[in-house]
Amino acid sequence: MLIVVIQQLIIFLVYFLLVIGGFTVMAIIIMVESGDGYKGINSVAYFVIMLRQSVGDSDTSSIIDGSKEFQIFAWFLWLFILVIGNIVFMNFIIAVVSDSYDFCMERKTQLINRAKLEMI
Repeated sequence: MLIVVIQQLIIFLVYFLLVIGGFTVMAIIIMVESGDGYKGINSVAYFVIMLRQSVGDSDTSSIIDGSKEFQIFAWFLWLFILVIGNIVFMNFIIAVVSDSYDFCMERKTQLINRAKLEMI
């Protein structure tokens, strides 16, 4: 049953990682272009920052540093991460897990009935 849930979540996780990758590219552009971004870290660290932001870590100091014009873009990026990462994706994962649970419970009933028939 757990394998069914994992199989159904793989599609969600791939899509989620693609969106986080897009946020990472935007963050790299904003932080590197502003000149006040982190120096000496690679894109994996930016990916981790965006992943943390998307799952609810609201520490904006990691993306809101920089010049005034880049701060406006950074705030829009943070708002998109908040809305898409926290609200949309968390509701989506709840829906996927709920569907998987319903499927497993339906299959459980079928397996129990099949076992009863075999015993008879």
